[in-house]
Amino acid sequence: MNQEPKKAYVFQPMAPQEDGRFYGVGGLHLFGVDMDSANINGVTKKDAEFIVMVCNDNPNKAKDFVLTVNQLIKEDWIPECGCRFESLFSSAVLLCKECSKQPAHNRRA
Repeated sequence: MNQEPKKAYVFQPMAPQEDGRFYGVGGLHLFGVDMDSANINGVTKKDAEFIVMVCNDNPNKAKDFVLTVNQLIKEDWIPECGCRFESLFSSAVLLCKECSKQPAHNRRA
């Protein structure tokens, strides 16, 4: 019987959210990641696809990478106003409606 190779995959564990963070990554336990760390949910599709690509392309480094991702999720910057980073792996900030009205962020002001 052929054993299927270890593969991480993107799935949608949550209903669609306005911010696009409703995807998850499954199959991480196959790389030796403990079940608590393997539970990556509430990320964008772009982030989930990147996590899957890194884990599937580098199975020997997947465990350390997942621990890094979990730390990024834990330390994610979410201010009260609603601004947020574009993704876990980006320093670009998506401004909330109120902050985008500020003159420094609006060319039409």
